[in-house]
Amino acid sequence: MDTVVEITTATGTAGTSDYTTTTTTVTIPAGNTSVNVSIPITDDTTDEPNETFTVNGNVTSGNTSNTDPSGTVTITDNDGTPVVTIGDVTVDEGAGTASVP
Repeated sequence: MDTVVEITTATGTAGTSDYTTTTTTVTIPAGNTSVNVSIPITDDTTDEPNETFTVNGNVTSGNTSNTDPSGTVTITDNDGTPVVTIGDVTVDEGAGTASVP
């Protein structure tokens, strides 16, 4: 007997700008124990801590003892820490201003 599972995502420390909210129904064919569900992750350029969201399942038909499985997805940050530099400048006092890079 096939097992049918409704899949939804729930925001944790990761917001919907970090991944694509997903709601779908999957079928685990009889004789199998799992299927993969693809959830798109957004690659940004913001340095931030690792973030998480939850994937929840609700078994709507089939033979299983765990009718409400869930799991946590951790998105690891791949952006470098910003670096601020202030350069040294030599300026004549008659210049009026100093332009510092």
